[in-house]
Amino acid sequence: MMAAAAAAPTITNDPRFRGGRSLIESGKVEEAVAMFANILEAATQEYGASSIQTSCAYYEYGNALFRAASRKKEQLQKDKESSSKLKLENDLNGDSDDDAELALEQMENAFAIVDEYVTACSTYPNQEIVTNNAVAGQYKSPSNTISKEHLQWAKKEIPRILTGIGDLYVSIEKYSYGVDAYTRAIPFREAQLEESKTNANETEKLRQHRLLCEANVLVAETLLRCNPDEDVVVQHNENDNEDKTLLVSATERIDFARGYYDKARSDLQDAVFLMGKIASDAVGASARTCSIGFGKEKEDICFLATILMGVGNTLADLDETAKVEDRDAKKSRKK
Repeated sequence: MMAAAAAAPTITNDPRFRGGRSLIESGKVEEAVAMFANILEAATQEYGASSIQTSCAYYEYGNALFRAASRKKEQLQKDKESSSKLKLENDLNGDSDDDAELALEQMENAFAIVDEYVTACSTYPNQEIVTNNAVAGQYKSPSNTISKEHLQWAKKEIPRILTGIGDLYVSIEKYSYGVDAYTRAIPFREAQLEESKTNANETEKLRQHRLLCEANVLVAETLLRCNPDEDVVVQHNENDNEDKTLLVSATERIDFARGYYDKARSDLQDAVFLMGKIASDAVGASARTCSIGFGKEKEDICFLATILMGVGNTLADLDETAKVEDRDAKKSRKK
């Protein structure tokens, strides 16, 4: 039987890698940027710029840069010194834009590598080793082969990277590109949820329900942020005006947002039901054991419920506005 290909790249076991993530979690983003920059440089030298190992460093470096850029924007918003505010705004906006652009480049590098790795492995579904020399050479693998050791990890990493890219686009108010990234993450989240139903414990199932809910609500929320008078369009090649993809027309934008909202609400209901089941099954166990079983999921699900409520309120307000406008239009026609 083929071994499960779920192992994360070995670079993630590097103490510096784990330390960088801890720095981000503790809010020390500038230190995390420096650490992941060093890790990326070392990974590139050891594994090559297109290695699946290096993809981890690309994403974490980009994520750290993104958080640093967000921190600078928050600093600007909190600044109370009006005399120096204009200069500070120019300085910070310039730095934030540069950081965001570099962060996006790193995240997209990570996505390209992981996506190509999954595609290459999937080309040979019945083999543990891919031997396509043209593709394998990109990964600097021994004997021009690609091990499938990291395949399942890579499949889970793709939606994580896409969500990070979406978050970055939203932060710089490129909402259509955020919608595109979040939407592309959904099929992966759906597949992982289905897989978890047969191959995972209850807590992991809960996590996958929550992640799918998150993907859908992010699409709904971001669609509602798009310009109401324009189609939701992405153009990946800025120099080619013909290279445009219509995601949603302006007239259908709210209906699409409502559809994703309804999906997210259903996902949340499933998550809450499963959360109750886990709590019920834990009766008789210690409170500590139950808490460990839930991990951070309960907190994250409550946060998602808040976002979902906000989207629902926005849709309700839009419905009310549409009713008023329709009523006024009818009165005008009668005159």
